[in-house]
Amino acid sequence: MSTIGKRALLVDDEADARGVLRELLNLFCPEVTDVHEAKNSKESLEVIKAHPFDLVFIDIEIGRESGLELAEHLFTYCPNLIFVTAHDRYAIEAFDTPALHYLLKPVHPKHLRRALGKVFREVQPMKESDRVLLHLREGIFIVKPAELVYVLGDGNYSTFYMRDGRKLIASKHLAHYEELLSEKCFFRTHQSYLVHLARVEQIDTQDGLFAVLDNGDRIPLARRRKEAFIRALTR
Repeated sequence: MSTIGKRALLVDDEADARGVLRELLNLFCPEVTDVHEAKNSKESLEVIKAHPFDLVFIDIEIGRESGLELAEHLFTYCPNLIFVTAHDRYAIEAFDTPALHYLLKPVHPKHLRRALGKVFREVQPMKESDRVLLHLREGIFIVKPAELVYVLGDGNYSTFYMRDGRKLIASKHLAHYEELLSEKCFFRTHQSYLVHLARVEQIDTQDGLFAVLDNGDRIPLARRRKEAFIRALTR
């Protein structure tokens, strides 16, 4: 079964939430080419009765309505149901419904791809770090690893230093981004720093140990990581 031309229905009472999920599908799920939206149970049933769908994403709390109850009705028209919610307390109840998967907001592209893999077996896993989603105060910002120079972690926040000079502060800790970027030429030189190996011009041993980047910044390099860092640079 080909994944080209799949149709999806997004059921959520919040327009912004529907917009974010629509954008994620557009960016990371090219097999989903036709996306429709509904803001409540009545709308979703009207839409799904009028058009066949390959999968349905349902918020568990749709205003004062229950997405868990709605799933039972939608299942008659489309067996491929995926819950999307900001509340993990519904997980056990969700697994008692016909839904195939359960996603927590904010939805991570990797988890979205995994959910689609349960629906369409031929869906390929997303190549991690082809794009990175940054949750900023202004909204979700999408960057490519090639646009980054390094990342500075500070508690639950990470500052992304871009090649064009911008600084983007994201509300995730550095370990989260290390997991995403470690296979894309990034290295954790220090507890608080993650650097793009292609931006390293020099290892400076004067007055300490530093990785000098092509933008002139000197990034601390932990001595216990020096040998691994050199091996990573020469790979």
